[in-house]
Amino acid sequence: MAVLEYILSGQQAVLTGVSAPTDHIQLPDRVDGYPLTHLGPYCFSARRVEPAQPVNQTTAGEPDLFGRPDRPVYGGTLVALALPQPVVELGSHCCYGCTHLEELSFYDELSYVSDGAFKNCRSLSYIILHAPHGTTGALEGVLSQVSGFCEVEIHFPEQTVPLIFPGYSEEWEENCPARIFSLDFNGTGYQYRQCLSFRGLDFERYDSLFSTAANNETMEVLLPLVWRRLSVPYALQQKHQEEYLSWTKAHLSQMTQWLLQQNIPFFRWYVQWGLVTLDTVEQLRSLAAQQGDTETVSALLDWLKQNRPGFAKEYDL
Repeated sequence: MAVLEYILSGQQAVLTGVSAPTDHIQLPDRVDGYPLTHLGPYCFSARRVEPAQPVNQTTAGEPDLFGRPDRPVYGGTLVALALPQPVVELGSHCCYGCTHLEELSFYDELSYVSDGAFKNCRSLSYIILHAPHGTTGALEGVLSQVSGFCEVEIHFPEQTVPLIFPGYSEEWEENCPARIFSLDFNGTGYQYRQCLSFRGLDFERYDSLFSTAANNETMEVLLPLVWRRLSVPYALQQKHQEEYLSWTKAHLSQMTQWLLQQNIPFFRWYVQWGLVTLDTVEQLRSLAAQQGDTETVSALLDWLKQNRPGFAKEYDL
């Protein structure tokens, strides 16, 4: 059970603080009957600022099964935060300095994210957008303040679309003779974030950046990025699909090893994309066998029996 502190703004609740027995906070839709629509300034921040007006308190959720006591959740003690659908605004520096915040989920009702809301949230790397209205504009305000590598899931009513946003860093460079300073961005993450606006995510622009990313990002970024776009091709144009597939064919061994390590089934997709051929099947079988994936090995052998006349070779599974 959590203790919620809030103030009223008209007939709406503004959250000012939370005490709970856990570092994973899921906020309710309503507080004492009022819709929870705002996170107040500094409400989860490491630098707490007390509201000027009187604060109300209420409880939410079920009693803790392990009997753990409630404690204030702010700064480095917050790990995951799930915002309810009525939340439309995140106040100034509401999560400032939450250095261990890893996961954030919110709805497409969110329309305004104040400056510094996620400043110094350097662990934030997993974002879920619930989009019952089919809009993605809420991503801009959040991701524009998160510069690190980030996994994103957009939960549309009809399907979930997973994406990768690479990280980036900023660096000021000085032209000494002219004393002119310029801001440079290292990594393609800044460019990927420019695909976001209040109108939503421009998928065509997102996919058009891949050639740049392929020349600048590491395999740790490229492999999940490509896989997510190919396996869930939401709004994916054919020309970009062909580009992703061409890259995958050129890096088939790395992609397959990564998928095996992540325990992600791929045989069906590989067949659909024409990646399982008489030239590649032995390589794929060997990689799967090395990882002990007997199911994939068996599927590859069945494919080989059907596609190579006279095939009778036996393998140890």
